[in-house]
Formats: sequence, structure tokens, C-alpha cells
Amino acid sequence: MIRFTEIADDLIKAIGHKYVRRIPKGVTKTGATRYEYIYSVTEGHSTKQALQATPKKNDSFEDIVNDPKKLSQDANSIKKLPLHLYQKNADEIVDAYLAIPRNQERFSNLPNVRQVLKTQIAKKQDSNFLDENTARLLRNTVEYHGLIREPATLDSLPFLKEPDVLNKFFDEHPLNVARDLMMREKYSKQFAFENKFEKLVANPKQLSSSIKNMQELPAYLYTQNADLVIDKYLSDPKLGAKFADVPNVRKMLKDQMLSKQGSSILDEKDFKQLKNTVEYIALRKDDIDFKSPLFSFLLEPSALNNLFDTHALNVARDVAINDRMK
Repeated sequence: MIRFTEIADDLIKAIGHKYVRRIPKGVTKTGATRYEYIYSVTEGHSTKQALQATPKKNDSFEDIVNDPKKLSQDANSIKKLPLHLYQKNADEIVDAYLAIPRNQERFSNLPNVRQVLKTQIAKKQDSNFLDENTARLLRNTVEYHGLIREPATLDSLPFLKEPDVLNKFFDEHPLNVARDLMMREKYSKQFAFENKFEKLVANPKQLSSSIKNMQELPAYLYTQNADLVIDKYLSDPKLGAKFADVPNVRKMLKDQMLSKQGSSILDEKDFKQLKNTVEYIALRKDDIDFKSPLFSFLLEPSALNNLFDTHALNVARDVAINDRMK
């Protein structure tokens, strides 16, 4: 028989308390099931016991980032946020880094440079790369987004793409090593090429005896007179005037000329004229002078169009226009 006092004890225990878990603890003398109750606030059960009885969901870092209020209250998560956003938006971060004028000039032509930078982002472990002022700005901005319940994203934290932050984040040393190797190889080939043609230009008769050398001669003459060639190209509205406002356009054009060393540039018609001109100079025992009217055809649109990569210039021009419109 259930005693009235047992029922009264249960009712009194339930008044003003809400249990979160009920655990069977055997039976009473009367055969009724006896329970142990875990309350959110109890007497006789510690807070630690209550938390253990109610397992807490472990949020992933992505969940925390998507919860602006929770993110804004967690200083450690705020500290990890920049690296998380960089790894999540690797292509955009690499684009921003290579768009920095100094980096564009030094590293944009390195083989596989984008993959090298993306690998650096993926392997980065240290999230403490912000200086004190930027870290404070990050914390204040995240707290603001927590108040207005908007998630913190790379777009909402544009200062994370500023040059001083990105230059500190990436390890420039391997890029400099790769660049030094490339430049050493490049200038070694250039030196050998120029040394060869310095001797040949001084001996037009020997030069005229080799079709291959005469095919490579324009590339030498162009690089030795680069500024004159570029001025001529950019002054022609049909060819280069539209590229005059492209950032670093003159450097781009010089690099394109250097890349043609050792190549045959002229079409059949222009090469025939070059051959006749060199043979004529050899017979007269004159010097080969690029500025002579005899070589004026090398500055004509047909010749310069073969020299320069118009497609690459168009792409650079489109990028410059888009940047100005932003």
C-alpha cells in the first residue's frame, strides 16, 4: 500500500523545482519504482553533476562563426577568425596579395606561385599574425556584428585584405628564393644571347651567313632599344594607345620583349626584307644600326604586332578598368 506521506514527499519536492532527468533507483518496500531526480537547480546535487547529466552540444568553429552573438563573446574564437576566413576564401586572398603592386612586380610571373600561396594558407597554424591595432579593430567589428546579428565574413572585414596584413601573413622567403633562381636563369640566358649578338652585329658578313642568327636578330635589336620600341608602339592608336593607362604597361612590354629572345619574330615578308638589309650592309661593310632608316620596317605595325602579346595587354586593361569602376 502506498502511504500518503510518500505521495506528499514527491509533491513537495516537485513544487518550485523542475527536474531535467529522472533516474530509476530500484523499488520501495511497497513495490513502487523509486527515482533519483536531477534538477537544474537542486539541493543535494552540485552544478557539476547537473551539467554532466545534461550533455552539452559541442559546436564546431564554423557554427560559432555563423553565430555572431556567440562569436562576439569568445575572444579566443575572434583570434582564430582571420585564419579561418583566409582558408575558406583562399583564392580571393591570393588575388589580393598578388594585386599589391610590389608583389605583382616581383612574384606574379613565378611558376605555380598561386599554388605555393594557397599551400601556405592551408598549412598555417599560427592565428596570431595581426598587429595590436588590427586585432583591436577586428574585435570591435565582430562585437558590432554580434549586436546587429550579422555574421562576420571576409567582405564585412575588408581590413583583413590590406597590404600590411597580407604581407605579414604570407612567408615571402620561399617566393624570394624561387624568384632569385628564376632571375638568375633568365639573366644567364639573356647575357649569353646578348654577348653572342654583340659579336655578330660587329661582323655583319658573319651574321648574314646564318639564317638562324638573322631570324633571332630582331629580338636582340628590340631589347637593346626597348624604350624607343615601346614609345613607337604606344603612340599608334591602332596598336598601343589604348594600353597607355594600364599600370606597369612599360614593364609588361619589356618583359614580353625579353621573353622573345632566341625566337623568330618576323613574318615571311618582313624577314625577307631583313635578310636583304643585312646582306646589303655586309657588302657595304657598314655597321648595323637599329635607328637607321634601313631598319624602319621593324617599327611598322606588322612587325610590332608579332612582337607584343596583345591578348595579355587587353586582359590587364580590363582589370584596370574594373578596378577604377569599383
